[in-house]
Amino acid sequence: MKKEIKGENVTNKNLVTIKIKQRKEPITGLYVNHDNNWVAVLENTYDYVLDGYTFINREWIDHFHIETDRIADYIFSNSKWELINSTLLFPPALFDKDKEKLVEIWQHKAHKFWLGEVKNINEQYITMRILDKQAQWIEYKKFPLQKIRFFRVNTRYSCAYQKYITTDSTKIPRLEIWEIKVNNHNEIYKGVVIQENEEWIILHQSQRDFNFDGYLFINKNFIKQKNIVSTDRISAKILSLNYSPMWKYEGKGIDCTNTMHIFSTFMEKKENIAIGLESDDYILVGKIAKLNRKSIVLNKIDEQTNFIQSQRIPFSKIRLIEYKNNYLTSLSKYENLFASID
Repeated sequence: MKKEIKGENVTNKNLVTIKIKQRKEPITGLYVNHDNNWVAVLENTYDYVLDGYTFINREWIDHFHIETDRIADYIFSNSKWELINSTLLFPPALFDKDKEKLVEIWQHKAHKFWLGEVKNINEQYITMRILDKQAQWIEYKKFPLQKIRFFRVNTRYSCAYQKYITTDSTKIPRLEIWEIKVNNHNEIYKGVVIQENEEWIILHQSQRDFNFDGYLFINKNFIKQKNIVSTDRISAKILSLNYSPMWKYEGKGIDCTNTMHIFSTFMEKKENIAIGLESDDYILVGKIAKLNRKSIVLNKIDEQTNFIQSQRIPFSKIRLIEYKNNYLTSLSKYENLFASID
């Protein structure tokens, strides 16, 4: 039974969460439109990032909920994404428009999907030419439409692969991509080193889906392991292809002579930073209120930019500093909006 979507109660300005049957993770994004078979959203994958269009099979929708999030509403209302025309909701019309575009098809497994080109489509099946993670064409596969939970187009991931397979391999730069493991942190941090001193390594960070997002300062005292990704690895090639030299140039504007200079710069700029301590389960977000000889005082804020409290943090406890990533920039834009209103 198809989940009812009340058109009179939802508009393309609404942030919605859609729970899919037999899948733990819901899909959140800006509602676009729906027809008898599909619901289209401009998906919010993480940290106020809108990442491509997701078309959800209504047969598999378990719950449809309109969210209320002031920051997301503000950030997304100023997004540069264009909402697609509702006439493109039915897959044949969508894929006939651009047959060369890579598409992600998701079925029952939460973290497994197929990437490829649509070669044929009718009201029952989609036939795709499948691209593997090494960017090699491997097979043709037929998908019954009724078994597809959702499919995605124009994502950062698919666009990165699209760019790679359509670029002359001799024109792909050979960029050094570093992977760094920090003590007691599960995540492996990846990116391009833009500066390094005796105390810190500063990365232009690649968080996921071949997307570079902000700067990451890593305290060398807590580095467990670091290595350069082989330039022969497909991930290194795609990251190199998507990296802009301008980002590295902008990063060099940060005074990273030593720890005091780094925090002095943050304090002078009055910008939000995120600090990682002994665990990567949480971060502390806020602005530096005071700089001492061996510590900082951080005015912490919550996810709605409300002040929580001031906290003194010794330099010796700080493992990571995040700066100018999409999440922090979004929070700052929201803060500045209400500061100007006040």
